[in-house]
Amino acid sequence: MIANGLGVTLISSQPQWGGGEQWLWSLGKGLSQIGVRVHWIAPENSPLGQRLQQSSFSWLPVQGKGRSLRDLSAIRGFIRRSDIDVIHFNDSHAVIGTSLAVLD
Repeated sequence: MIANGLGVTLISSQPQWGGGEQWLWSLGKGLSQIGVRVHWIAPENSPLGQRLQQSSFSWLPVQGKGRSLRDLSAIRGFIRRSDIDVIHFNDSHAVIGTSLAVLD
């Protein structure tokens, strides 16, 4: 199966729960069920973060939209340690911080 061995990071910077977050949560659960290693980056105090705290998923909690220097450094390390093949951004705000974090 192509999914075996695939590592995906799903990223949301939204502090609220909406349709996009519901879709992302469903995507992550579905990918995990077919053998994809699913990792998450999400605001710690968000509804998505609360779900992740109660799950067995690997995740990195960030503050706000994840653009502080501390968060950028943590995101960079998390992605490098997690053996990621695909990064999926759930919203445009997530693209900015994570892109800065992974640039070489």
